[in-house]
Amino acid sequence: MVRGPETVRLAAARALSMQRDLASLGWLLVHADTLSTRPVQALSGLLRSFGPRGRALLVTALERGIVDLRFERAVLDALGLSRCRSARVGVEARLRSDALELRVAAARALGRLGMGESIPALMLALADPAWPVRAQAAHALGRLRAAPAVDALAERVSDRSWWVRHHAAYALAIIGSEGRDALCELVVRSDDGFAREMAREALDRAVHRRSA
Repeated sequence: MVRGPETVRLAAARALSMQRDLASLGWLLVHADTLSTRPVQALSGLLRSFGPRGRALLVTALERGIVDLRFERAVLDALGLSRCRSARVGVEARLRSDALELRVAAARALGRLGMGESIPALMLALADPAWPVRAQAAHALGRLRAAPAVDALAERVSDRSWWVRHHAAYALAIIGSEGRDALCELVVRSDDGFAREMAREALDRAVHRRSA
């Protein structure tokens, strides 16, 4: 893994991950550039294959800081997909990163962690200047069935980004009666035609799901 070409290093890392070799994971976290051309999804899968004890190393690395941006995104994805609840604080901290990719990955990971404690941080992320972060935050709040976020999500149904409006409306539709009431209010009273249309679409989809 140290001297071979990248394809060989990746194969060696995969073999070692199946053996739950934590020393090799620690080495990878220090030498993230050793797999510099691998896509984030492939790196995330590799990191997850080190198992539960490997996740503890990933949490520690996240708390200390990871130099390689792409590898840090892979760590966030791996911890989110693994539902590693002990990573919550470190993941939430990335919502304040200067790097757009990390803020998006953090919002997505928090939705996957499924922890209500993340609702306040995700509500703040609904005001992020970048629409991909706002969209992921809205989607995550829907996954969390975040009733405290109903008013904030309702405001985002009028967002200038279609994806933010979409995720905010659909999040409201799955939160429960409070969310659906907010959508009904938008349909009847909003001055924004796009918001009314999106709210109506989300309500129709919710009715279809309940009747299916």
